[in-house]
Amino acid sequence: MKIPVHREYVSRRPKFQLALLLFCLPLLLESSSVEGKLPPFQKSTREIIPGMIHVHLHSQEPELWDIYVLEVDPKLVRLRLVMARDQVVGKETTSSLATRYQAAAAVNAGFFETVGPYQGDFDGFFSLKGSILSDPVDRRSSLGICERSDTQEIVMDQFSLDTSLFLENGELIQITGINRARGSEDVILYTPQFGEKTLTEGEGVEFLVEYGRVRRVSRDASNLIPKNGFVVSVAGDENADAASSKLKEGMNVALHHNLSSAHTVTGGPRVELEDCDYVSAGPALIRDGVAVSDFLSESGKFEAGFSLRRHPRTAVGQREDGTLVFVVVDGRQPKLSVGMSLPELAELLLGLGVSDAYNLDGGGSTTMVIQGKIVNSISDRTGERPVSDAILFFPRGEHSEGPQSFRKHHSFVMGTLPRAIPFSLATSTRSEGL
Repeated sequence: MKIPVHREYVSRRPKFQLALLLFCLPLLLESSSVEGKLPPFQKSTREIIPGMIHVHLHSQEPELWDIYVLEVDPKLVRLRLVMARDQVVGKETTSSLATRYQAAAAVNAGFFETVGPYQGDFDGFFSLKGSILSDPVDRRSSLGICERSDTQEIVMDQFSLDTSLFLENGELIQITGINRARGSEDVILYTPQFGEKTLTEGEGVEFLVEYGRVRRVSRDASNLIPKNGFVVSVAGDENADAASSKLKEGMNVALHHNLSSAHTVTGGPRVELEDCDYVSAGPALIRDGVAVSDFLSESGKFEAGFSLRRHPRTAVGQREDGTLVFVVVDGRQPKLSVGMSLPELAELLLGLGVSDAYNLDGGGSTTMVIQGKIVNSISDRTGERPVSDAILFFPRGEHSEGPQSFRKHHSFVMGTLPRAIPFSLATSTRSEGL
C-alpha cells in the first residue's frame, strides 16, 4: 500500500505498556527462541517444516494484541520474493501467491500503488536477480534477501539510481523512471515484466526496442512492450520532437544502470544485484541491537500518523545467529487486537532477540499464510487485500532455483556515467540521487 495516515485508537497508557515490555526483555533474551518464557503473552508453538517454527502470541493486558511469529532457519528454509501475477502491474492476494507457488508459508512484503491503472506498481526500489523493475523513491529503504552459499540473510539499504539509454553515436538519453506512470516531463523505461502495454496517456513518443535495436517509433500511447526488449516513453510533444531528432528507427542502443548505495546498514559498500532481491520497505526498526528512535529521518513519507499510531504491522528481524524472525501484528480490531506503533513493534522485536529489524507494508495488507491458510485476522472489512508482492518460504531443496532472472539487454555500471545530453528533458525527483 501507499504510506497512509489513519486516525486509529491510541492507548492512554503507552508508557506503562512500553515499560512492561522492557521489564520482560531479560526473560525473553535468556533464549534465542521464543520458546522461552514470554509473559504476559499466552503462547502456542508448532513446527511447520524443519527449520520453521510458528508461534502465536496473545495478550489481554496491558492491551489486546494478537501476534504471529515465524522463526526461520535459512540453512533449512529458502525465502523467495515473488511478484503478483508475475508482473509489475496488477495485484494478487498473499494466500493466492502461496497456493500458486505451493509455498509452506508466506507473508506480505513491500509498498505499492493501490488504485488506478498502475495499481500494484512497486512504491520504491524493486529488483529480482539483477533486473531492476522499479526505481528508488525519496529516501525509502529497501529490504534485500541475499544468497550466501548454503544460506540466506537479509540486508537493508538505501539506493540512488541513474539510468541512461546510450545511443550508437555516443549520445545518451536520461531515463527518469522505471515501470511507473509517465508524468508530463518524464522519460520512462518499460520492461516486459511491467505488463503487456505501457498504459501511457497523452502526447509523446515511444521507442520500441528489441534485441538492442530501435524497431519502431510510435506517436501513439500505450504501446505493446516487446518481450525481448523494452520501451522508452517520452512525454509531451516538445520533448518527443527533441528525442525523435536523436533516436532513430534502426539505431543500436544499450541501457546502463548506475546504482549506488546511499546508506549501507549491513554489509559492505558493494551493491549486490546478482545475489540479492530487493523490495521497498522501511523504516528500519532496530540497528545493531538498538531500537531506532527517529523514524521520520528516513523519509518524509513515514510521518507521525504512520509511525506513532497503532496499525496492523508486518516486520522482519534477524538474530545474530542468522535466524530470521517474521512478525505479523493484527490491528484495527478493538475486541481482538489494537495494533502497534513502530516504537512498540521495535520493542517487541527486541524482546524476540533480533539485532536488526525492518518494517514491511502493513495495515490491510498485513497477512501471514501457513500451509495454505491465513492464520491472522485480516483488518479490511472486504477480506484479504490483494498486494503487489510477497515473501514465500520453502523447504531448502524445493523450488530452490530462486527467482527467475529477467535480465535482458541491460548493463550495470557501478562507476560514474558520462553526463546525459538533456535536450530540454526534466529529471524526475524519483531518479535524483539521495
